[in-house]
Amino acid sequence: MFLRRALFVLIFTLAGCRASPSVPRVALIAPFEGRYREVGYDALYAARLALTESGQHVNLVALDDGGTLESAIARAKALQGDPLTIVTILIGYHAVDSATQTALGDIPALIVGEWSSRHASPISFVLTNPFNPVRLGYYLPFEITNASDMSTSSVGSDVLTLSSFLLLNDNPNDIRIMSSGSLPDESFVHRYQMSDPFAPPPSLRSTLMYDAARIAIEAARSGNRVAALQAITETDYDGLNGRIRFESGYWRDAPLYAYEYIDGILQPSTDD
Repeated sequence: MFLRRALFVLIFTLAGCRASPSVPRVALIAPFEGRYREVGYDALYAARLALTESGQHVNLVALDDGGTLESAIARAKALQGDPLTIVTILIGYHAVDSATQTALGDIPALIVGEWSSRHASPISFVLTNPFNPVRLGYYLPFEITNASDMSTSSVGSDVLTLSSFLLLNDNPNDIRIMSSGSLPDESFVHRYQMSDPFAPPPSLRSTLMYDAARIAIEAARSGNRVAALQAITETDYDGLNGRIRFESGYWRDAPLYAYEYIDGILQPSTDD
């Protein structure tokens, strides 16, 4: 099993990033196998689109988190030894864990979406609203395997937008999703799906990942981690999800939207 996962990481990295010697890298740690693989592939296609549209000479390296916290930590530690890895992007429960953030050492990290993650490192930046009720602990972290047992009138985070949630839950209409991500508009949907014949329909995670990748790519252009950290700290970026600036490691004035399912389609909530 370990050899299979290690081989997957190596092949995926080489095929996904087309790495060039001496070119700075942005590393994406995300789940690409198992029940949360949809999260990883959504992120990958959005990051690739961001890289293409940025026009910058930066490599994108995608690493599977391995399906456990221990393997995600191992991936993070391995990146420390690569001087060309300037910035990391983290998404998914294991990748955003406090221990994974710490294991990155001096590599700045952008955390995408609401995974009940905490700002565990002074060089991590969380792209979500710090006052999300899920983040504040009013609702517990949610495993997708519990979807069939979820009660009505529940509130959850971005994980409830996974297509597998709708397959497992027979009555999603009374469930609300709190997120700082905005639904993709027609222009983004078109660009995203035209970027790769295998690209799935984009999600809330896709727009957030696109913005995170643009910020990471611009920071990586500096060529070293210290300068990249400074660039991210001073970010003032007008993206798909509005103005992005950071304060104390969190998105300053981040939006917070409520969504619900209407006939199986995610829509802005009609509740006050």
